[in-house]
Amino acid sequence: MLSTMQTVGAILMLSIVFVAGTKRHACDSKYSEVTPTHTMCLTDNANAVAVTLTQEVKVQIVRMHNVIRATVNDAANMMKMEWDDRLAAVAQKWAMQCILGHDGFANHAEPDLPGYVGQNVGWSNYHMTFPDVVDLWAAEIEDYEYGVWNDNTGHYIQQIYAEASRIGCGQSACGEDRYFVCNYYKSTMGNTPYAQGSRCGQCPNSCWEELCDCTSGPDACCNGGSLNIDTCECQCPRLWSGADCQEKQCPDHDYEDMCDYPDVVNNPEYWCQFSNIRSDCPIRCGDCP
Repeated sequence: MLSTMQTVGAILMLSIVFVAGTKRHACDSKYSEVTPTHTMCLTDNANAVAVTLTQEVKVQIVRMHNVIRATVNDAANMMKMEWDDRLAAVAQKWAMQCILGHDGFANHAEPDLPGYVGQNVGWSNYHMTFPDVVDLWAAEIEDYEYGVWNDNTGHYIQQIYAEASRIGCGQSACGEDRYFVCNYYKSTMGNTPYAQGSRCGQCPNSCWEELCDCTSGPDACCNGGSLNIDTCECQCPRLWSGADCQEKQCPDHDYEDMCDYPDVVNNPEYWCQFSNIRSDCPIRCGDCP
């Protein structure tokens, strides 16, 4: 695969690049509060020219990804993907740096979407279209084996990560070089990108062309909630409710007797750092009055 990419003049890679020394500027506080080094706080490369993605290209990128995802024969929980302008804005900003590499999870995090955002990056020194790059990422299937990590298949694994239901991309030109960036929510985690089973096996009520279609559901489930891909509704922890688990429902008293144990009463700062204690003891831990 690498020799093929070199032949056509494109290098597609999956690595982390630290951008120490890159100039920064004031940015929206929602990004700087995540990290002062957030990509949205960077100054564009002086040689970078933004390549506008038309609506037609955006639709094509999404359609190509959904075709790639729907052709995974043994995925029981593969979700339909849709375009996300928030992800696209960060992807475009990274493309404007003209850097061959990735900016790191925290630097391309989307504050409105809890959890990790994934990223695919491509580079070419001749004319390539974004669909060409999407095809090259997908061609890594030749080296892919379920459950086996391979450094040469990272782009494809991100494309077929079952929970990656949102995508946003950006492109720039820096002289003769072209940079292509797609950010995905959520990021692939490990070498098993989907649950094996029959197509739509986990979502018979939301199945659309072999994919679990929750595009009409919430953008994300917050505060530890999880999405039921069959009903397309968030399943919220007991302290939270609402369509996206952002409505706090405080109890009259803590849920468990252990919240009144002397150790917890005398040292809540220590005990409340554990997620199970904080969940069981919202009053003791100060999350509820």
